[in-house]
Amino acid sequence: TLNTAAFVALFHVLSETYRQKQKRIHIAEDNALLIRALAARTPPKSTRLRIWFNKCRQLADKVRVASWTLLPRTANASSRSLAQLATET
Repeated sequence: TLNTAAFVALFHVLSETYRQKQKRIHIAEDNALLIRALAARTPPKSTRLRIWFNKCRQLADKVRVASWTLLPRTANASSRSLAQLATET
């Protein structure tokens, strides 16, 4: 699902951030469930999403995410084109 894909993508971003020893990053994402869950530290109900939530939350704490911002999908041109490409293939 799109929610799972968003958590997996964030996990990879946070993993690379941790690998590069970066700290205090700002996350801007167009997935409301992901932003709401991670900012409030409230795991999703879905078991699969909860697993990815826990992985992301641990890495987010390690890199000390400074802020979680919900970015409107209409303002995120790259995500729109990637989502369209994913549905076409």
